[in-house]
Amino acid sequence: AQTAAPAGVKQVKAGSSSVTVQWNAVMQNDICYYYRVSDDAGFKSNTTRSKRNYNASESYISGLSAGKSYYVQIGTSTTKSSSAPDDTAWSKAIEVVTVPEQVVSNSVKQTGAGTTSISLSWQAASGANCYKLTCYQSGTSENNASEIVSKKNSVKITGLKKNSRYQGHIYAGRTSSTGYTAYATSGGYYSNSAVTPTKITGVENTAFYPASNAAYFEWKKANAANGYEYIIYDNSKKKIYSGSRTSSASFRVSTNKLKKEQFYQIKVRGYVNLSNSKKAYGEWSDVLYFAKDPSYKLSVKTSKKKIQLNWKKVKGASNYTVYISDKQNSGYKKVGTYNSKKTSATIRKFGKKALKSGKTYYVRIDASKNVKVNKKSKTFKNTQYYTWKVKVK
Repeated sequence: AQTAAPAGVKQVKAGSSSVTVQWNAVMQNDICYYYRVSDDAGFKSNTTRSKRNYNASESYISGLSAGKSYYVQIGTSTTKSSSAPDDTAWSKAIEVVTVPEQVVSNSVKQTGAGTTSISLSWQAASGANCYKLTCYQSGTSENNASEIVSKKNSVKITGLKKNSRYQGHIYAGRTSSTGYTAYATSGGYYSNSAVTPTKITGVENTAFYPASNAAYFEWKKANAANGYEYIIYDNSKKKIYSGSRTSSASFRVSTNKLKKEQFYQIKVRGYVNLSNSKKAYGEWSDVLYFAKDPSYKLSVKTSKKKIQLNWKKVKGASNYTVYISDKQNSGYKKVGTYNSKKTSATIRKFGKKALKSGKTYYVRIDASKNVKVNKKSKTFKNTQYYTWKVKVK
């Protein structure tokens, strides 16, 4: 009697040179199962071959090539033979796939970044028509990795944490028309792929030495940054100096371009390194205004229990504030605040008391600049460096 063709044929496993298929057993006595495999759906190719199968619901088919598609049919007959007899009732053909070559690790490159995303590309793996990526934050377990599937040898991974670095594996796969995907068991590895740093904060001018025109800066380190770029402008907003730093969130600048008594500006942004020596930049910091200490070139005269001060004008200053104390490192009291056109002041009192003849006092001057940052008023002062020691005659 004619046998029934099997139903429910599906691929359940794959190797680089083999596939395993399963089907629904045919409820009929004295039945034999056969399979045939070909690299074309019409089974007309010279590579077509058939073989008797001794398992009633599963068949392991070997001798195939990596990263290729084949077509398989399962047949039934009551005739026992080493190959399928002419009266074999064949199932509908299904496409099966073998595992492709794996992704080469050193071909994985970071090609882009955003504040919550990274873009990767890699060399296409032979036989692959899709890729599965794992992605997890550096320093955490891969058990927490998310998975992304891409049909191309490139991907943009979104929804990442700000100021973070990521790593993972990329597995080459081949998907059949039935939806089964054969993935390589080993994947190309990527690490230290970072999102772009967020806006740099905490920029400070920690020291400014007037004699050497040397200025020191620091800011809050961004975990995602491979380095930082900075630009310095003069009071007229003309760019006078720029550079970059790798890793360190601080730097020193010593240049005659900082020799003038004026308010300078500096801004900083972080970046991450991409492939082909390119960089992805984060947002610029707010502008920091900084200036030398006007007390450095202060002219001081004393007579009749008073102190006469004259200082050099700091271009861009909104005003100046004079302070006095009888201790060098503490206890300073404000003498007065003077407009930007004023470059002199007379001190007759320390607090509410008149200055004493023969007593030593300490004075300093702060230059201030009032500007709007992000629509909010903000005051910047010179970097304190020098305090004058004065003895009243």
